[in-house]
Amino acid sequence: MQADWQAVGINVDMTGYEWGTYLTECSQGVQDQLYRLGWLADYPSMDNFLNIFQSSVSGTNTFTFYSNPTLDKLLATARATLDQTQRLQILEVQRNDGRVGQDLLFGLRVT
Repeated sequence: MQADWQAVGINVDMTGYEWGTYLTECSQGVQDQLYRLGWLADYPSMDNFLNIFQSSVSGTNTFTFYSNPTLDKLLATARATLDQTQRLQILEVQRNDGRVGQDLLFGLRVT
């Protein structure tokens, strides 16, 4: 993995941790600038992948420590909307909002 980063001109120092130590470091924001965790969607809702960016969740079990009041409001509004079509329209605002997109290294796409 280190060689893959170096191949694109990024020098990294890799550090390994025991799993419990790793999770503790991540939850306290002590982790390095790059870390890896993952999960799978366990129910068909936008919350599976978008709520990690909501301020009230970020830093708890996601370790992103991301905060954006505009995105928080959009996600709360979408979450409270029962009509699926309206919910997707609300989330399209998030996708097309340049302020939110500028904060993130990757785009959020809801389909």
